[in-house]
Amino acid sequence: MKKETAIKINQSTKDLYCRTIDPSEGFEIEKDGSLTIFNFSSYKSNKHNTSANVSIVENASNTILIKVESIDWISNQQYPYSTQGCFLIQKTVEKFNRVHLSVDRVPCTKKSIFEAVDYLTPAEVKKAEISGRKIKRQGDFFFVEMKKKSNLDALHGSRHEFENGKVKHPEHKMLNLGSGNWKAIQRITMNTKKAD
Repeated sequence: MKKETAIKINQSTKDLYCRTIDPSEGFEIEKDGSLTIFNFSSYKSNKHNTSANVSIVENASNTILIKVESIDWISNQQYPYSTQGCFLIQKTVEKFNRVHLSVDRVPCTKKSIFEAVDYLTPAEVKKAEISGRKIKRQGDFFFVEMKKKSNLDALHGSRHEFENGKVKHPEHKMLNLGSGNWKAIQRITMNTKKAD
């Protein structure tokens, strides 16, 4: 029996007005926390024939991995120009019961949610997990228990604030680290890159 996803998915079609499409335009996150996935209708001109499609790679209870592909056939060229991007979308309930969808680009070589999550997890966090140290997370930051001293330098420039063992962020539930020493480690991201 297939698991029903906690991410509500709306299939929709959208007109494509540009010659090529950035993969991030293949979906939109609505205010109610639902996800609209677009299958783009073709755009044709005397020179270009472009279309884009979004497919679901894997769908689990609160997480979905999608692939966005666009193809642009240009006249007088033997091969089409194509771009693709894969995105891991995770749904959590944050403070004030707001639904939050985190969206991260991952390489399209990642064929499952497990592989995508593994890619986004820094090596230092994986090593800490193997050694049995406590790990907590808030948004795109991991907090790893340290033996000697704390190092929260990675939080500088972010909207995360640390005070009296508590990490606060305007969009996330407060995280209580308690006593002890912790290191802040930011999750890996490809979000600044355009397409594969």
